[in-house]
Amino acid sequence: MKRICVECGRESADEELYREFSGGTIQLSQCAHCHGFLDKYVEFDAVILLLDVLMLRVQSYRHLIFNHSISDSVSP
Repeated sequence: MKRICVECGRESADEELYREFSGGTIQLSQCAHCHGFLDKYVEFDAVILLLDVLMLRVQSYRHLIFNHSISDSVSP
């Protein structure tokens, strides 16, 4: 499943939003087009995501529509 960059809206060839290393460390994937993070909302709390949705930020809607799933959530 291809992912969408929340910043520029383009499809990414990278199927993972992040890589998880030993010790619980994660590294967010970068967009090949805009060089920003593919989906910064992977690290954010649900309350911050809700606030961004209420402020009508396009990035938060792209996260919810294209990239969000229960299995993608990073658990602390």
